[in-house]
Amino acid sequence: MVVVKKWNKERTEEMHDYRVFSTKRMIVSSSHFEGTHNMYVIESPDWVNIIALTPSYKIVGIKQYRAGTDEITLEIPGGMIDSGEEPLMAAKRELAEETGYISDNWFSLGKIAPNPAIQNNYCHSFVAFECTSSGSVNFDTHEDIALQLVSIKELHSLFISESINHALVSVAFHKLDLLCKSHSDPHFIEYAKRTRE
Repeated sequence: MVVVKKWNKERTEEMHDYRVFSTKRMIVSSSHFEGTHNMYVIESPDWVNIIALTPSYKIVGIKQYRAGTDEITLEIPGGMIDSGEEPLMAAKRELAEETGYISDNWFSLGKIAPNPAIQNNYCHSFVAFECTSSGSVNFDTHEDIALQLVSIKELHSLFISESINHALVSVAFHKLDLLCKSHSDPHFIEYAKRTRE
């Protein structure tokens, strides 16, 4: 069996800071190649995203403009974790800020590395059940968000048609589906039942 070892970091050079992320160059060496090699890394705070479900199991979706694809996307709420903030607290804050919805029924869906080839951060996913609207949002200055409640029945067709095409949104729902197979909480059982209807 081939053993893969971490490459040696000879040195790291900070490059540019773009507010929401920064870049660095890592000069690395390995027994698998001669000399050194430049690797470029995007450094960013960890992120959160939230599958928020109302008491009637409607999914709280958000529509917003995304510059990367130059499209209006349908996603779930989420954002960056502030310095010193725990992922769950960030998830509660982001849900309230972007949608006005709050919940006392939160479960972690784990974390995932969005792109370990070039990024150093993780996205922590959560599901929040019995979300109710507080009626107030608190958008960042650069946010322009519209709410869209989505039924569980619609979800499959939205993914198939690529109306939802955000990779981290897809992963969050996949993780929720996997957790539903083993979780005994009544909310998970009800969600799983509704996905089969």
